[in-house]
Amino acid sequence: MPGDIILFAGKTMMNRMQRLVTGSKYDHVALLTRDRRGRLQVLEATGSDGVTCCYWSDFIDKGWGDEYQMIVHRHLHCERNIETMARLHQFVAVIIIPFI
Repeated sequence: MPGDIILFAGKTMMNRMQRLVTGSKYDHVALLTRDRRGRLQVLEATGSDGVTCCYWSDFIDKGWGDEYQMIVHRHLHCERNIETMARLHQFVAVIIIPFI
């Protein structure tokens, strides 16, 4: 659902080191959102590509999840009304206008 987050634990030594230093189980996070057609998207910031957005279906179909030893979904606990979802969409539009 839009606003939910996905937490990732990568497989590389650098990922492990980051988790060790931060004391976290995870080393990467992404935000789920939807485009204007209602398609589920993954919004994330990476060291190589900056802030990007991809469709969840592409994430699954292209096997991008295989890069991680663990992926965890966390629900946003708030009222998902029209105003809240509009604010989320505005935030995403400011972050990555060309994709939306």
